[in-house]
Amino acid sequence: MHMILRYPDRTRTDALLLLQGRGRMRVAIPGRDDIVELTRTRELWADEDGRIVTIEAILADRYQGGRHTNTKYNDTADASNTAPAAIRSMTAGRSN
Repeated sequence: MHMILRYPDRTRTDALLLLQGRGRMRVAIPGRDDIVELTRTRELWADEDGRIVTIEAILADRYQGGRHTNTKYNDTADASNTAPAAIRSMTAGRSN
């Protein structure tokens, strides 16, 4: 999920929610090499440096969850979607 985080100095940053557990979230922030871990104490979220972070918005990606009708993949299982069929289609036309 896409998130917008706000810091006490009123700066905002985009983030991508990677993991959410009890009292803990891990997010990826563009331009940062490391994953940021947010921890919850009472009703407040804080980053690793102890700065309070407000979760301003959580936005679902249009491709998240449910069936994706605009992709070439189908989530319905059928005989042509089995591993042997997939391997045959990947190796079709190859010579040994």
